[in-house]
Amino acid sequence: MLAIYYNSDLVGFTKIELIPTGLMPFNFTEPAYYFDAFVIDAKHQGKGMGRLALGEIIAFMRNKPWGDVDAIKLSCYIENVGAVALYESFGFVRTGNTFPDRNNKDLYIFELRG
Repeated sequence: MLAIYYNSDLVGFTKIELIPTGLMPFNFTEPAYYFDAFVIDAKHQGKGMGRLALGEIIAFMRNKPWGDVDAIKLSCYIENVGAVALYESFGFVRTGNTFPDRNNKDLYIFELRG
């Protein structure tokens, strides 16, 4: 888990995992870095903090800190149009795969390669 600071203010956190091939419920066909959480506190949303943080986190993962993988993946509810737009602006594309959350609601998988 990584804390997200802007200057000295804690504005959010992220949790990143290295998911091996075939691990359920993801069932990825290759190992991938996976955003298990990416949260910006509500009082800091709409100020560009998510965009700044996401850029830094992607740069961190591209340095392959926990192993050599080619994909960064995340899951998101398709109805979360703001998050989907943010992720797509960084080059994430929907894979067409989903997996259910704890309430059996579909989370859509997005992927960034390279």
